[in-house]
Amino acid sequence: MALIVKALETQKYSTHIADEVKEKNAHEYELYARDIVTHLHQKALKGKSAEGFRLAAAAYRNYLDFFDASEAYDEMAMNYAETLFSAEDYLEAGKQFETLAGSRVRSERERRDGLYSAVLSYYLALKNTEDLSAYEKVYARSGLRAVGKTYTAEYPRADKVPNVLFNVAWVAYNEGKYGVAIDEFSRFVTAYPQSAEAKAAVHLILDAYNLTEDYEGLVAFGRGVLKNGALDRDLKAEVAGIVQASESKVLNPLALAAVENWDQGKKGLIAFAEKHQSSSLGEQALQAVVASSSELRDLPTLFGAADDLLRKYPQSSKVEETLNLVIETCLNASQFRRLAASLEEFARRLPRHASSADFLYQAAQIRQGLGQYRLANADYAQLLAGTSAKYRDKVEIVWTLVENNLKLGDDRGALRLLLEREGKLQGTSRTRAQATIAELYRQGGDGQGAAKFRKAARIGFEKNGGDQDPAMKDALAGMEFGFLAGQYRDYMDLQLGGSIDDAIVRRKGDLLGSLLKGYHKVMKLQSPEYALAACNRACEVNHEFARFLRGAPLPELTPEQQEQYAGIVAEKAAGYEEKGDDYLQNAIEMARKWEICDADLAAYFRRNGGGGQAAAPTVETGPEWLADPGLKGLHLQALEKPGDPGRLQALAVRYLKRGDYRHAILIAQRALEGAGDDDPAGKASLYNTLGVAYLYCNEDQIAKDAFHKAIACQADHRAARVNLAGIYQYYEHMGKARTIYMDLGVSMPSAPNDELIHPRSREYYHAFNRFAQQ
Repeated sequence: MALIVKALETQKYSTHIADEVKEKNAHEYELYARDIVTHLHQKALKGKSAEGFRLAAAAYRNYLDFFDASEAYDEMAMNYAETLFSAEDYLEAGKQFETLAGSRVRSERERRDGLYSAVLSYYLALKNTEDLSAYEKVYARSGLRAVGKTYTAEYPRADKVPNVLFNVAWVAYNEGKYGVAIDEFSRFVTAYPQSAEAKAAVHLILDAYNLTEDYEGLVAFGRGVLKNGALDRDLKAEVAGIVQASESKVLNPLALAAVENWDQGKKGLIAFAEKHQSSSLGEQALQAVVASSSELRDLPTLFGAADDLLRKYPQSSKVEETLNLVIETCLNASQFRRLAASLEEFARRLPRHASSADFLYQAAQIRQGLGQYRLANADYAQLLAGTSAKYRDKVEIVWTLVENNLKLGDDRGALRLLLEREGKLQGTSRTRAQATIAELYRQGGDGQGAAKFRKAARIGFEKNGGDQDPAMKDALAGMEFGFLAGQYRDYMDLQLGGSIDDAIVRRKGDLLGSLLKGYHKVMKLQSPEYALAACNRACEVNHEFARFLRGAPLPELTPEQQEQYAGIVAEKAAGYEEKGDDYLQNAIEMARKWEICDADLAAYFRRNGGGGQAAAPTVETGPEWLADPGLKGLHLQALEKPGDPGRLQALAVRYLKRGDYRHAILIAQRALEGAGDDDPAGKASLYNTLGVAYLYCNEDQIAKDAFHKAIACQADHRAARVNLAGIYQYYEHMGKARTIYMDLGVSMPSAPNDELIHPRSREYYHAFNRFAQQ
């Protein structure tokens, strides 16, 4: 082919050959040359070898250079471009396709196909850059970008547009312009999420972020991919793994810095979490803070980071793990106020979890122990309304709720709950409920409802042998005592006028007999509270009848008869007064027998009356404990050795002195759970601490039991004995108090375990010492 062209060129410029001959020869040789080129092209197509296409392309090049006026020029030019492409000379193919699309097209279709072929050729040229010079690389990139933009602008709806846009974006990536590539690929993925190139585009974006070490950007983009519902599921799985690895790359330097210098490093992690709080990076950073602060026992940081994590990322997969970590930490550190809140948070966030009901029950018990009755009720009510068969019909919960409502003055709430549950209760518990309902109805002015349930309670009492159930006896005694309230008012209001009225006297006497019969019935139930109350009322109504008799007008009698009459009346009145005093003495004897040490009952048997000192206001120590070095230090010591009785004793004492008596009680109880018999002195001190805390809460009966247990562990525990003697003296169990005082001697205790003595007990002991030394 080259020889033909050379011969024709020689002829073309010869002056010895006529123009007609030149034209004739050119036409003939053009046909011959075209035939040769076409033959070479067909041979290459059959052989499918790059070398064959290169030979054909060279022939086309020679043909086109000489026969530029041929009527077959455009067809041959297109064939030339195709052979260049087949010969894998993509850069030259791109140039040829671009030229054809720009100036020698005969239709829109040819232009569209030519532009696309140019884009594809430039793209493939850049995929094999080892054969390109620097200039050729630049040319191919600019060519692909320019032609691609022209194509997408002119044919925006063409089916090849996604591929072209992908290739245009890829140019920026290939050129190392990763920011541009990320922008263009991101727009591509947004526009064509289901295209064939979308997966490759996503991976190239991730790679661009990785090459620039912009791991934060990578994670943010990856999270967006995971949320894109239009993208392939397998692709998302791949991206999730890449994101996770990248998050580690971002956080690893911060985590390492925290290991080397925790105080500074944690600030970096927390600042990073704040900066990225809208992304998973912030969540990961907080998780790192939670884990590290737990390991290092940095409690303020642990609780702060855990709270942030739960608040900002409520759907986090780490919610359960974080809550369990906080719960375990609080339990081991014996921080019960925070523990209760965390247990409730667990149940609220994970209501279907197998542990949620148990956790909520534990939280309710802690709230109960802390005296937070409303909060305890909220937890208990949730358990009763829940799906856990273990708790929804638990009788203990029902009665705790009722008692709490009564403590809180919510009689309606107590009545409503009992009416809902009474039919489900069995045996003595149902009878107890009926008696309580009857009394609540009476107090609310519903006589009909009270009568109905009073009758049922009396039948149930006889049927169930309620005299063996103290709680049942208390409820029935309260019902019977309340039942007499109307008669008592009528009796006290019934008085004589200015003259003797036999009917009033008889009515007064009948009411007295009925009241005494009723009070005897209450006393038989042996309920300490109501037996003492009944004795006092029996005393009162007898003294009232004595006063009634003495104050009655004298009938019309002679002076001598009047004197005799007054003597008879005085004798009868004295008899009633004596009976009344006997009832009061009976109350005192019962109180001594039962060792009653209850401030609410003291008025029934103390000579000085009731109403001792009110319960000391308890401090509710909130998060400020973390800022108290001493308190925080003791919690940390407890955390280092969970359940250690000695460490918990020190912590309980600290809370007691702080005024948080309820918390001190829970800590002392926890310590006693782990206290063995091998340290009786330590166990005795724990019981003494528990007793003093109960004294401050005005729960003297429970305090007395605690002091008894302390002395049972260590007979010579002086502080426990001083405290116990003080309780006995206050409630006028003087024989028992005097026995302890005499055994103690006249010196105040000074040993360390004697440090915790309630002020009232201390004062009583000082008074005894002063008296003994006189």
